[in-house]
Amino acid sequence: MGFKFEQPVLCVCVLSTGRLLFAGYNDYTINVWDVLKGSRVAILFGHENRVSTLRVSPDGTAFCSGSWDHTLRIWA
Repeated sequence: MGFKFEQPVLCVCVLSTGRLLFAGYNDYTINVWDVLKGSRVAILFGHENRVSTLRVSPDGTAFCSGSWDHTLRIWA
């Protein structure tokens, strides 16, 4: 299975369950993909520059994104 992206993908992380994949893009967004369905389930906005890093919390209830806008965001 593969995903076609409109923008260059700069970073990815996956929940420990393997179900959701988070991808950070040049267009300042984070896309959430359902790996089993092969479809995008959300687009997250909030950064003011490209998203360069993503990490999921050990319990899977939140994740952190870092951006070239010099911010970290916690998504829960």
